[in-house]
Amino acid sequence: MTNIGKINGKKLALLLMSKKENGEDDWSVFTGIARWDGKSLLLDRGGEKNTFRVPEDTLNRIKAVDKDNRETFCDAEYFIPLTVSTLPDNANLNEYIKTDLKWPE
Repeated sequence: MTNIGKINGKKLALLLMSKKENGEDDWSVFTGIARWDGKSLLLDRGGEKNTFRVPEDTLNRIKAVDKDNRETFCDAEYFIPLTVSTLPDNANLNEYIKTDLKWPE
């Protein structure tokens, strides 16, 4: 795991991975500035976009982006891989994290 304080103020990417209805892999990258307040890591997406609170149990997944992949990660210095999926019809929404991230079409 990267020292969380070290990434404060750096560009951070969330690599969201999912599956399409046909079973193919699907992924999207969301970026912002990492804001560490000593307790929580926030992804400050700037402007009108909502800030995303990075789940504490995912902080150990933070990785540095190597130079060969900077373009893929929109010039972010660090990234966190996360798996996402469609909510089941009977989902208890209190058990899930609201991200306010909109998957690109």
